Amino acid sequence: YKVAAELFSLVPLEQADIALVPADWSCYQGSFSWAARANHPAIRRACRFAEEARRQGKPVVAFFIGERSYERVPIPGAWVIRASMYRSRAGARDVMMPIVLYADPLEKSGLDRPKERSWKPTPSVGFCGEARACRAEDYLSGAAFHLVHIFREGYPGVPIRRGLELRMQAIKALEQSRHVKTEFIVRGGSVYWNVANKSDRDKVEREFLDNMNAADYQLSVRGSANYSRRPWEAMAMGRPPLFVDSDCAWPFEGDVDWSKLMVQVDESDIDRTAEALVDF
Repeated sequence: YKVAAELFSLVPLEQADIALVPADWSCYQGSFSWAARANHPAIRRACRFAEEARRQGKPVVAFFIGERSYERVPIPGAWVIRASMYRSRAGARDVMMPIVLYADPLEKSGLDRPKERSWKPTPSVGFCGEARACRAEDYLSGAAFHLVHIFREGYPGVPIRRGLELRMQAIKALEQSRHVKTEFIVRGGSVYWNVANKSDRDKVEREFLDNMNAADYQLSVRGSANYSRRPWEAMAMGRPPLFVDSDCAWPFEGDVDWSKLMVQVDESDIDRTAEALVDF
């Protein structure tokens, strides 16, 4: 593979083919958190840069990662390369990027290749991670989220805890089916990043990788943002994702038929997750 410095060179705007907004757009927002205050002076500078680029006939490109990467970027006509997006709101110049795995889960698991599994009439599904039903405080924080989102974007938005709720709904639907075998490790909170001791982190990561390797399919549902790393990790381990589609946009949709690589269930049909898997 090649890194950016081997493919691109930095030149003055007058000589450039592309005008790249300096820094990921989440930096202009203040942080990944929806409650953060935007850096308005930086946004104004970015907009002035983009306006000068347009005046010179240069296409403007911005990168946007993090939990809020579906939000609008106030630069008219810019190409925005995003980590997440709602498919129904995507514009012609919104480009989805693949999720970057900084380490190969297959290599970290100690396997040279995915462990092959013979077909069985009862498929098994793995999941190791955070999931829970919505609590009273989630409804309160969700109301605050809606108000802030309406003020910023002009529409209510989806509360960041929605992903945890969807995960629990899918887990219950699968556990209640006698046609599916489940291999679930359900945690009440985010564990890996909250563990200070390296040996404990290694143990948590090992449980995650072993769980993924032990099952035929891997349940993949959005988190705080409207995307999931899990499908990419599962495919790297040779496991088809069982993906709950929450109006997600995918990279290379015109070139890749993702429905052939995974089981897809619309969030409106989440109670039929087991049936969708068996049909697949």
